[in-house]
Amino acid sequence: GNRIVRISNGVIATFNKLKIMTTTVQLGVLMRLKFVLKKYVGDIFEQIPNASVISNPIEVFSHKNYITGKQESSPPPTVHEVLPCIGTVGTRVVILGSNFVKSDALTVRFGNTNCSTLTFHEQGTIVCVVPHLAMGNHPIRVANDGIHFCDVKVFFTLQ
Repeated sequence: GNRIVRISNGVIATFNKLKIMTTTVQLGVLMRLKFVLKKYVGDIFEQIPNASVISNPIEVFSHKNYITGKQESSPPPTVHEVLPCIGTVGTRVVILGSNFVKSDALTVRFGNTNCSTLTFHEQGTIVCVVPHLAMGNHPIRVANDGIHFCDVKVFFTLQ
């Protein structure tokens, strides 16, 4: 919305809070605001040609985050497929799914063994190397926080 702050004789306008109702900028992203400067000429409010101020970077918060100070948790990860689904120790596999979050805590588990070499590619793709396992079928699970693993839907067979 519009807020008019009258500035005269070198007085600085300070905004303690600025509420933006709608933005296309994503949560957690830095953005800048551009303020167009106007002046009163008599009773008429006129824009000052080529006069604007750009703010320092501002982080976008959702209303809920702003009030509670908590960030909304992301949905749990889901594994849809592992390619290839059969291989040996050291095989490079692609894990396809959804809601993977890039972090140091991101963990892929073959059965009860964590994968020590993994690369996050995007929310739905992780590449990792099959760890040392016993022969047989091993459930593939992912945890964004290293603790809360997804439900088992996909298996890798070690030959």
